[in-house]
Amino acid sequence: MEGSGRSKLPFSGLFTGFNSLSERKTGMAVLVLFVMVSTAVAVFHEPWLDEAQSWLIARDASYSDMLFKLPHVEGHVPLWWLILSIPAKLGVPYETGLKAVNIIISASACAVFLFRSPFPNAFKAVMPFTYFFMYQYAVIARPYMLVTIALFLAADSFKTRGEHPVRTLLSLILLCLADTFGIAITGGIAAAWVIDLIRKRAVFRSYKQVLCLAALLAAAILLMLMIWPTGNSAGMDEVSSKPVLKTFLMEILMLPSELCITSMTAYGPDAITGLSSGQLLITSVISILLWAALAYFFVRRDILPDIFLPFLTLMIFGALYIYLHHFGLFLMTGIYAAWISLSTRKDTGTETSRKDLMRWLGGAFCSVGVVISIMWTCFASVNDINHPYWISRDLYNWIEENSLEDRKWFATWDLTADESGTHAVEQNTAVTREATPVNPYLNDAKPLNFNNEGVTYAIFASNPDSTNEADIASWKSMGEPDLILCSDMSRAAIIMQEMGYGSQYDMAYIRECRTSWKDTFTKGGVMVLIRRDSGISYRAELSDLPSIMGQG
Repeated sequence: MEGSGRSKLPFSGLFTGFNSLSERKTGMAVLVLFVMVSTAVAVFHEPWLDEAQSWLIARDASYSDMLFKLPHVEGHVPLWWLILSIPAKLGVPYETGLKAVNIIISASACAVFLFRSPFPNAFKAVMPFTYFFMYQYAVIARPYMLVTIALFLAADSFKTRGEHPVRTLLSLILLCLADTFGIAITGGIAAAWVIDLIRKRAVFRSYKQVLCLAALLAAAILLMLMIWPTGNSAGMDEVSSKPVLKTFLMEILMLPSELCITSMTAYGPDAITGLSSGQLLITSVISILLWAALAYFFVRRDILPDIFLPFLTLMIFGALYIYLHHFGLFLMTGIYAAWISLSTRKDTGTETSRKDLMRWLGGAFCSVGVVISIMWTCFASVNDINHPYWISRDLYNWIEENSLEDRKWFATWDLTADESGTHAVEQNTAVTREATPVNPYLNDAKPLNFNNEGVTYAIFASNPDSTNEADIASWKSMGEPDLILCSDMSRAAIIMQEMGYGSQYDMAYIRECRTSWKDTFTKGGVMVLIRRDSGISYRAELSDLPSIMGQG
């Protein structure tokens, strides 16, 4: 019979008693707990650059810019901004609006998973509390929960897509609208759908499915044209400099292990290719075992393309552009694969001791991975509660306390220094990112710093040297600022020298943040320098100075 795949999941035999409980009552309890925990941690979470950037675009950019200009610069489809624009343009406070929207979407994704998926209760009860589901995507507000809910809806409609293809079409369009990575995943799902029609020789008989696929293709092309990067998009620099083949191989040999078991990567754009030989050996062994487990438990010949093509297209896109927080999308794609396999599996009723042993081993291995992932959630959450994830709310409170909002602020820009650390070898005046996390707390659409082209959000473009020189000349003409906002004193010194700032500046504010990643964190910080002769009266906040300077 169809749909009896629940007993086939490796977890099934390990938690028989729990799996026999009412799915509805268990699901409601898990959902309530999920909302309570994610909301509690989110309240403490201090939003960082990515979260602030989306809110500022939603609040201060015009709908015309959101739809036709910024996607080319940001490389993101605009749905997340459009959703956030509802509370943002209505004047809802920053953190309240941002976090409420993300919690609602996260709770919806969790509800679809709990009440529609074919997994047993034991797996449903723990999966929402794993690191990527709970912390990276429910606590930190980004569009990846939109990707998650779209994948879950696509999986739920998979079994009946032949009879009701519009349901699948709508879920896949949502997946495309959710994020650029969603377009990549959709490409694999749609390609597998086409292969299925060809294999069944149903291309000319299933006109509804063909029309839905055609509509999906049109929507995907339209969205790709919408986000196609301009020549000066900063993201293009990352794509052109990335070792694509090496990154693709690392996704195969490292990523599954880092998703579930190991924690060897540190946060950064090149982390995926930065493992040592010993670390790569460990992750390769574990990753191969995990790929084998996926194949053994969930792959069948009739849905082989549906299982692996979404992974393939996701990995191809990831080879061009990927950060560690994107890893969770591979996990959600894995849940999609397991979901469609279980929901369409036919139970033959035949069991062997070998199958029982393999299910037990698979269950034990998966259980270890889930426990480790929940431990990562706990560590990251405790760290987020005890330490700022980013310096945004605390800095704004200090600015407000000292009535500094309307003073003349200057923020340092992106640059790369030479070996001596005294001269810039590469710089980009377009990106003055330190002020962006503070701007959402300001009540108007004016940026804190005067050197940001008059907009509150960061401009992630790569300026040519001529534009950099013109910017610097223009900012020099405005005179010396009262306050300088920076995150690195050596970089600030280079910029101050280039700007010709000869006045004495005193350190007035310095705070440390700890950006969580699994069971570790990366230290960062923000500093404010005040011109000595500015006449500003302020309360200095220097308690984190020893730690920032490496003394604590």
